Amino acid sequence: MFVRAVLGVMCLPLMAMTVVHAATTQQHMSVDVPCTTKMQLSVGEKRYIKVYENPSTGYQWTASQTTELFKVEDYRERPTTHLPVVGAGLQRTWIFEAVKSGHTTLTMTHGRSWEKQPLQTWQCDIEVVAAP
Repeated sequence: MFVRAVLGVMCLPLMAMTVVHAATTQQHMSVDVPCTTKMQLSVGEKRYIKVYENPSTGYQWTASQTTELFKVEDYRERPTTHLPVVGAGLQRTWIFEAVKSGHTTLTMTHGRSWEKQPLQTWQCDIEVVAAP
């Protein structure tokens, strides 16, 4: 199993990075690094999680939250380092935008929908507070 992800908030592993687009900075989280402390976000803030998956084999990432505090979007793209090959994996970017105050546990799982146990599970406690 190969997972690519980047982190910008909770700790600084070797793969840590922040991606800058024009005047905005994207804060990335990593499913490869355990979320050991409660994360605090303000309403309106976004966090990005990039993962590698291969839907042609059934292996995909899913996201769930215990309470609906985030607007969740995702998109898939073929990594530019890969040639377009049938059955090749994709990079998937999940975008979580905090839309209301409260507490939730964000859970990301990687596996096949018909199998009982996922290959990988990542969880993070998140507190969303009103924007200043």
